[in-house]
Amino acid sequence: MENGRDGFRTFDDVSPSETVIQEVSEKTDTDPLALPPLYESIDPDALDALFESADGTSVQVEFEYAGRHVVLDSSGRVGVSS
Repeated sequence: MENGRDGFRTFDDVSPSETVIQEVSEKTDTDPLALPPLYESIDPDALDALFESADGTSVQVEFEYAGRHVVLDSSGRVGVSS
């Protein structure tokens, strides 16, 4: 996982759900444990399974989490905005 030049984080080595939590934590300057549970916004197991099974298929998921707009795509990028 790394911060790309375009402001996106990738989830190459960490699950998409974990990456979302880490990225929102950084963007909001909030301890990850102080964030609301991700499952209140989206099913983390289903999110991880969707991207695990994408296998070259173009996938994009958008949802709101902890007051932020989150976008994940099948290239492995995670973007978080206000």
